[in-house]
Amino acid sequence: MRYVGYVRISSEEQRGNYSLAAQKHAIETWVARQQGALAGQLNRIYEEECHSGMTDHRDAFQQMLHDARAGLFDAIVVHKWDRLARLRFDAIRYKVILRHEYGIKLFVVEGVSEDEDEYIGMFFEAMTEVWGELYSRNLSRETQKGKYEKAHQGKHNNRAPFGADQTREGILRPNPREQPGLILAMESYATSQHSDRSVAQTLNATGYVTKQGKPFTTDMVREMLQNRTYIGQVRYQRYRQRPDGSRDFSMPTEWFTGQHLPLVPVELFERCQEVRRQRRQYPRAASTCLVYPLAGLLYCRHCGKRLRAQKSASGKRYYHCANPIGELCVKRMVSADALEEEVAQQIMSIHLPAEWRTENKTTPESFLQIDRRRKEMQQTIERLDFRWDMGFIAKADYLVRRKELQKQLLENQPIVEQELNEAELIWRQFKTDWVDGDLVRRKQLLNIIVESAQVRKDRMDAIKLRPRFTYLAHQARDVTINSEGSIVTQVLEQKGSAAQ
Repeated sequence: MRYVGYVRISSEEQRGNYSLAAQKHAIETWVARQQGALAGQLNRIYEEECHSGMTDHRDAFQQMLHDARAGLFDAIVVHKWDRLARLRFDAIRYKVILRHEYGIKLFVVEGVSEDEDEYIGMFFEAMTEVWGELYSRNLSRETQKGKYEKAHQGKHNNRAPFGADQTREGILRPNPREQPGLILAMESYATSQHSDRSVAQTLNATGYVTKQGKPFTTDMVREMLQNRTYIGQVRYQRYRQRPDGSRDFSMPTEWFTGQHLPLVPVELFERCQEVRRQRRQYPRAASTCLVYPLAGLLYCRHCGKRLRAQKSASGKRYYHCANPIGELCVKRMVSADALEEEVAQQIMSIHLPAEWRTENKTTPESFLQIDRRRKEMQQTIERLDFRWDMGFIAKADYLVRRKELQKQLLENQPIVEQELNEAELIWRQFKTDWVDGDLVRRKQLLNIIVESAQVRKDRMDAIKLRPRFTYLAHQARDVTINSEGSIVTQVLEQKGSAAQ
């Protein structure tokens, strides 16, 4: 039998039994020990260093799949199942593809494989897939908790920014070589005569480079000039793990008082922020590439068609319905600023009580439906697996259908406490983030909170929030949600008027 091995370590697994050398030695020993039908030769070991098993975007892993499809080997050996993948969805998907589509056998050094013992192996693999994902989720949660506590104590979490060095305890200190460049950048921008781009050019011309030894870019300078770390604060950025293993950093940033002294005068930093605010209100020139925060979210109430974003000859932003048939549709151009501000005001009008967690609440019917749908999909997957095992369904149809069901199962995740905490934080900081944010940030916020919105003529008619925010809206007083799960804006307008 022609064997290949696959070894992987992530950045936090650089020691002990997780090392690449230890994994390779274990695989070589396992292959040499095989006899009879399993006897064979180890032809190659695919190595993956500093790559997380929570994603399949791994070069060696993808190369192994390509070679498996080409029939270059008969079996894959891993040290532990979590080396192959840590997400259950990826583990199931790629095992099905490798075994049933490419005809590749899978073996594990520490454990039991389905290709060795069908029933015990099936049970063992299923259990290790669950524990592998649980371990990764718990590690991520504990890491975030540790970083939050460190930031709460006033210690810097990440690499030191330009102009500063970091002690072992996480306390920032001025870098005598870089700090003059930092002051130069701040003072140049504070004059209102320089842009982010021209400041970057000034720094490069003066001989300054980034911490990585690279020239400054416009984006780097823009972030640097708004970094509150320079005035004695420390930053904590919460993130969520996406189903594909990547990280979503759209959560609001939290700032704490740091243990380090300001690296630039606070007055100078605030002058830079004022210059930036003025430029947002009175831009010097219309952008050739405009951002539309509600793009992809707006629908015409009359015909159901999606509204298009469009720029006028004068450079102003609009939305309109392009349906040539509907007589009552949103024909004329509706100001993008007006619609976006209307949606924002509706969201701000929903006041979440401080004591909402302690009050007796009934679970909305829509969330009970999520649980029912998940159970139904799980039962459908079990029936599909049975049909495949009994030979009642073609392999191609089985793979396509199972992949689609797994995707739907991931999309219909129940709302957990952590998600509600994150949603509440976004909700309570929405007004500040909206007022201070540019169009890009406003687009991020609306895409996080809003699932869709309907426009009647030139006014917003209904707004449908995403599930966790809909749940919070249920807890707010005097908010009515219709049978479609949307918030009717007229109700919110009355509530906002009464509050005033």
